[in-house]
Amino acid sequence: PTDWIIIREADNGKAADPVLKTWREDIRLATGVKVTAIRDTLDTDALAAYITGPDYPVWPADPYAPQPVAEEPAEDAEEEPAEE
Repeated sequence: PTDWIIIREADNGKAADPVLKTWREDIRLATGVKVTAIRDTLDTDALAAYITGPDYPVWPADPYAPQPVAEEPAEDAEEEPAEE
């Protein structure tokens, strides 16, 4: 989803954000690690263990990803009457 920013930089010189460039490089490095790990598996069981293990689904965090919005506590629909 960020290729257009890099292409725009090449086309008209509008600089891409350095944070974006760093993130893209981090993705390439992480991909290389995963490809090597997959190549190093010796059989289907080893491959299955890797791709279902804890390391495979981990990728560098997208610096532009929206942050979750904290939910506000729900207000009670009915307030209890005050005691007299």
